[in-house]
Amino acid sequence: MEKMKRRLIGGSEHLNRLGLGIDYQRLGDEGFVIKTYGDYLVITGGRLRGTMYGTYTFLGRYLGCRRFSSTVSRIPRPGRYPKISHKGYRR
Repeated sequence: MEKMKRRLIGGSEHLNRLGLGIDYQRLGDEGFVIKTYGDYLVITGGRLRGTMYGTYTFLGRYLGCRRFSSTVSRIPRPGRYPKISHKGYRR
């Protein structure tokens, strides 16, 4: 059984302690980062809208969610989500 990823969304002390070196100033107000690091899935971004844009991108690009209007959306059924993982291999 694959270990469930921990999710860190937005800036926090916990994220800072991981030492990923995310340059928030370079991201600006609306830039974002989606990254896996060990057991963590990190979505974080600029102060204005960056984390929100990162979350929308993750939902759309990686999970296949779409919102077409206020009354029409597509959310894949459980079990159809792709596995999102980063695996390292030893030689």
